[in-house]
Amino acid sequence: MSNPESDPTRVRAQQALQTGRRRRWLIPGGLFAAVALALFLAAFSLQVVVPLIGVGLVIALYGAMVTVAITVADPRSRNRTMAWLMGTMAVGTLVLAVVLWALEWSALL
Repeated sequence: MSNPESDPTRVRAQQALQTGRRRRWLIPGGLFAAVALALFLAAFSLQVVVPLIGVGLVIALYGAMVTVAITVADPRSRNRTMAWLMGTMAVGTLVLAVVLWALEWSALL
């Protein structure tokens, strides 16, 4: 049986997680952060607390991505950590957007 780490179809064996430059994660992460910030800034007209939490979350997670890009030398560890941070940013934004939607929906009822 072959080594599971050498299987190119495994998610953890993808090129973006194994090697690559820091900008491979910082550029898409920055674009996603900009879109999420625009969503939360636009939502300040609806609510205050949820968008404020969202802005703080996005800034903190993108700041963590930049910190990891600067401080972690091993490409594999760095890329995996940055992937997790970007995924956390996406999931957190989605959860807060759903909470915002639910609060606004309940206010209409």
